[in-house]
Amino acid sequence: MKIFKKLTSTVLAGSIAVMSSLPAVPVSYALEDSGLDYDFARALQYSIYFYDANMCGTEVEENNQYSWRGNCHTYDAKVEMKAGITDFVGTNLSQSFIDKYKDILDPDGDGYIDVAGGFHDAGDHVKFGIPENYSAATLGWGYYEFRDSYVKLGQDKHIETILRYFNDYLMKCTFRDSNGDVIAHCYQVGDGDIDHSFWNAPEIDEMGRPAFFLTAEKPQTDYVASAAGSLAINYLNFKDTDPEYAEKSLDYAKALMKFAMTHEKQLSDNADGPKQYYNSSKWEDDYCWAAAWLYICTKDINYLTDAAPYVDYYAPSGYCYNWNDMWGGANT
Repeated sequence: MKIFKKLTSTVLAGSIAVMSSLPAVPVSYALEDSGLDYDFARALQYSIYFYDANMCGTEVEENNQYSWRGNCHTYDAKVEMKAGITDFVGTNLSQSFIDKYKDILDPDGDGYIDVAGGFHDAGDHVKFGIPENYSAATLGWGYYEFRDSYVKLGQDKHIETILRYFNDYLMKCTFRDSNGDVIAHCYQVGDGDIDHSFWNAPEIDEMGRPAFFLTAEKPQTDYVASAAGSLAINYLNFKDTDPEYAEKSLDYAKALMKFAMTHEKQLSDNADGPKQYYNSSKWEDDYCWAAAWLYICTKDINYLTDAAPYVDYYAPSGYCYNWNDMWGGANT
């Protein structure tokens, strides 16, 4: 049983923006209304290409639809494992945390943390956590609701590539101990101030790119819950076609949500990474959104029971569903 059949897949797929320069791959599925042709099929197809343009990491070339995109920011795989950020290099982690968990953060012992992958924000090259998690979840939601349309239009393989790239990155950025518990999650790579000072292609970008992590010291409920929500949806999208991958996604979703449920409920520190660029104003919407999806995945009523008090008190809806207001999705 799907959630919201009256939404169109085009709206959901275009969760960030639609590229202005796009490849001419014709797909015709025009609908007539008052004498005008609205080619929603092409709009859906084109909206997905936005994510090809913003793909980041060491596996761009093998996953991308654009011939002019190449691997970029490969040095995100070599984030210096040091406490504090100097000249846009390092992390926001404390030295005591690094000392305690260095074997998890740096399993190969080379002194670096690997957080390569994911997607740039929207023309700049920072990987901002809140809009990235929102986009991954919204694309996944659209595919979950309207899978038949993607298949009919020949877009299922393309959207699945994008969804895997998003969610593989979220799992890669989640660091877990031997019990499977989350000890850290990288929610941002790059700094908006220096990034917005330069216009260049990501393939030749060499600017410093610090990494920002949430931990028990900085729980940041909005980030960890929104990542859990995307991975839960990813489970639903792949459980019938790639059950092993789907179970891995769900395992990470449950671990992230456990972190959110058992640690102090706390809004992200907007000065610690996103600064003025993506100021998150609440965590309750992301928390309830993730709880709803995990209930759909597991039928575990504890997710809804735990989230219910926050829905009751914080649920006045914003003007639209967006990266800073997930109530429209959670309430649906």
